[in-house]
Amino acid sequence: MLLGVAPVVAQTFTGSILGYVRDSSGAVMPNVTVRAVETATNSERSGVSNESGFFEIVLLPPGTYRVLARQTGFKSFSREGLKLDTGLKLRIDVSMAPGDVSEVIEVTGETPLLETSSSTVAQLIDNTKVTRIPLSNRNLLQLINLIPGVNDFGAGAAPATSGSVGFGRWSSNGGQVNSNEFMLDGATAILANMNAASIIPTLDAIEEFKIHTNAMSAEFGRTGGAVVNATYKSGTNQLHGVAYDFWRNRALNANSWLNNRSGRNRDFTNIHTFGYTVGGPVLLPKVYNGRNKTFFFHNYEGYRDVLPTRSLLTVPTAAEKTGNFSNRRLANGGLVTIYDPLSTTAVPNQTNRYTRQAFPGNVIPANRVDPVGRSLASYYPDPNTAPADAFTNVQNFIATPSGYNRQNAWSIKVDHNLTANQRLFFRYSHSDQGGGAANLYGAQPACTSCLRQQNPAGAFSARGGGSDLFVYPKNAVGGYTNALSPTLVLDMRYSLNASC
Repeated sequence: MLLGVAPVVAQTFTGSILGYVRDSSGAVMPNVTVRAVETATNSERSGVSNESGFFEIVLLPPGTYRVLARQTGFKSFSREGLKLDTGLKLRIDVSMAPGDVSEVIEVTGETPLLETSSSTVAQLIDNTKVTRIPLSNRNLLQLINLIPGVNDFGAGAAPATSGSVGFGRWSSNGGQVNSNEFMLDGATAILANMNAASIIPTLDAIEEFKIHTNAMSAEFGRTGGAVVNATYKSGTNQLHGVAYDFWRNRALNANSWLNNRSGRNRDFTNIHTFGYTVGGPVLLPKVYNGRNKTFFFHNYEGYRDVLPTRSLLTVPTAAEKTGNFSNRRLANGGLVTIYDPLSTTAVPNQTNRYTRQAFPGNVIPANRVDPVGRSLASYYPDPNTAPADAFTNVQNFIATPSGYNRQNAWSIKVDHNLTANQRLFFRYSHSDQGGGAANLYGAQPACTSCLRQQNPAGAFSARGGGSDLFVYPKNAVGGYTNALSPTLVLDMRYSLNASC
């Protein structure tokens, strides 16, 4: 069992809205209250401009915001549709015009905003890309290949087939693999084993993620390369959900070249991914109304597959399993002579020289075959395809076994606004991943002791090659944010990572 506990200070998935407040003449305006309202939840945070007219509202969760400003003797300022992404410092300058405070200046149609307040080299993968780009294995970390300078060496497989600990192998700008940081909801989600992700979130559970590749701010540490900073979705004032089902089957596939060469049918293949997400306000009829205050988000994803492997192997012929090697030959056609070890005699007048007699007809007598060896040989199947070489009989067996893999992954997240300035959240994510060894030689052995038990995918035998896998990744994160004053904010994270 791998376990990691990490209290984290100021490593945040949140963003901030900042700028200057000026009047119509361009003069700065101090002591103006600026509010940022998240439109999906009506959660509100505020800041006050200082003597230089500068304001900053920090630690805002990713989302769409409306910025408002009011000051006596001036028209109210309003700007809507501001998309705040993970780790973004969004600059919004507020211009106040003289007039009645009941009048509102609506700012629309401006040039798209650029981040000018940070030198960090980073790229955002938003929810549209996360959910709509087709990924062969629905592995979130496949998306890091979209980032210039980033090379992945492990995310080409589904998490259910190899376990999350295999997904630390990616490099940023030529840096070493397994030296990067992976964060979920502002807290570390890394295991000591290969410095890999403790859990791979399902695609439909992620709002967005950002990859910081250079010039990262001081809040990010624990990395010798880059940082993946992913954010889970949260509930809103509206109940939303989605259900999905992806299916791949051999009925839709063409046969392989190797199967066609050997006159075999298409291999059995079945990959099934299904799940749902649901989120909204916490509502307990006649007990509690969580609109604008308490929200939940939950997701589940199941994965099932039967994946074939193809191997050309060499097995003994039926005659050879009984001790008859009369047709065992070299590539040049010469007979491979089998000698009787009990006929060893010294060569006369020669030191350390010995000779043996060949078995008659190159056949080992039945009474000379060890019973254990005979039993072991019986486990080999007979050849099932024409050999690559008629003399040596190499590559005379084509194996197309299938291994069964399964995964059940789910998470639950609760956000709660204690006050206008205090917010807390908790999320728990869990996955059970099981995979069985593909048996290259067909049926399972008769002995039950040969089976590996306690696998979520069922009991499997490793006889014939391959190895089974079963892990139970877990990740929990709790966070508390308190705007103590316009210039002082407390933000805490605590994470727990385990893989059993």
